[in-house]
Formats: sequence, C-alpha cells, structure tokens
Amino acid sequence: MNAKYLTRYACALRTTLGSRQIIARGRDAGHCRRLRRVTPPRLVYALLEALGGLRVRTIADLLRTFNAQNDLAVRYKAFYNRLAHRAFPQFMRQVYSEVLCKLSINMLRAAAGSRLEFFRDVVVQDGSSFAVHDGLATVYGGRFTKIRPPSSCTPLSASFRIGSCGPNWLPTRSRSAPSFPHRRASWANCCSSTVGIRISPTGRS
Repeated sequence: MNAKYLTRYACALRTTLGSRQIIARGRDAGHCRRLRRVTPPRLVYALLEALGGLRVRTIADLLRTFNAQNDLAVRYKAFYNRLAHRAFPQFMRQVYSEVLCKLSINMLRAAAGSRLEFFRDVVVQDGSSFAVHDGLATVYGGRFTKIRPPSSCTPLSASFRIGSCGPNWLPTRSRSAPSFPHRRASWANCCSSTVGIRISPTGRS
C-alpha cells in the first residue's frame, strides 16, 4: 500500500473510530450519558481486538481484553451491564455502518472501452447460517440436527457490491423470515440510473 492510501486510511480511521466520534455515536444511540470507566471508545476498541484476532468463548474473554487494554480492573457485572444495555445493539450498528461507509474503497474499475463500463455495479447475493445459544431455539430454530439436535442457528443473508467492495445488506433473521426481504429495493436502487448485474445463489442475473 503506497503512502497516498496510508494517509487516506489514517484520516478515515480517525474520523470513523476516533474517541469523539464513537462517544457521539454512543450518545446518539442512548448507550451512554456519563463517561465512566467502560466508555464507548474503550468498549469498541476491546471488541475489535478480541473479536478480530483472539479466541472468544465467553464475555469474560472480552472483559480480560478490555482490562488489559486499559490497565483497569473492571468487574464482570459492570462490563456485562454495558453489553446488556438496550441501546447497545443500535450503538454498534451505527459504528459498524460508519466503518463500512468510510473504510471501503472502489476495488473494481472497468477498463476504458470495456463492456463493464455499461454497468453501474455488480451485486452478489448469498447466505449462510451460524449457531446461536440453544435457549434461542424458539426464535432461531435450526435446520441442522445431526450434531446436536435440536440445534439453534440464524441465517445470514448477504448482499455484496463488488464495485464498491463492500456489503450492501447484512441482516440476520429468524428461520421463518424471508431470505432477502430487501431484494427488490436493493436491486432497484442499484439500477436506478444505469444497468447493473446481479448474481444470486440460484445463478440468475
């Protein structure tokens, strides 16, 4: 990566994951009012390190990373209460959206005079599933029963825009929910001005 891109990403990281920006996101979501020891920036940085490069099995693993990063001795209950706060999911969605929006770049560019120039973007849609706690089986009933029946899982339906090198939609859903409820709206938005290409799991385009 050359110096131009390093400078661009350094600026993007500061504007996306800077302390002031994360605190503003936390307050907008209602996740924090007063800044105590488990502040929004410290919490986000600990989650990034733990979930991005370490082995995490329990919340205690996250807490150990948090205390090690900040040289603190926060108790389990105080840390857990920040994760269990009703505004925490909305807060993390805002941070995640900012990361996707500001840290993604256009990786696919059509060569001059190529046929790809006729298309605005290429959208790839597919899905997968991952296991969740068995206590959520009534909401996220799994279809996998060989290893540990009845298993619990939640499908992840992804829509990826190759032109901008970033996901367009990453919803998790219950088993009974439709796979791509956003399909028509997303496809219409992609092709609002010019023609686009869609590659779906069934091979249709």
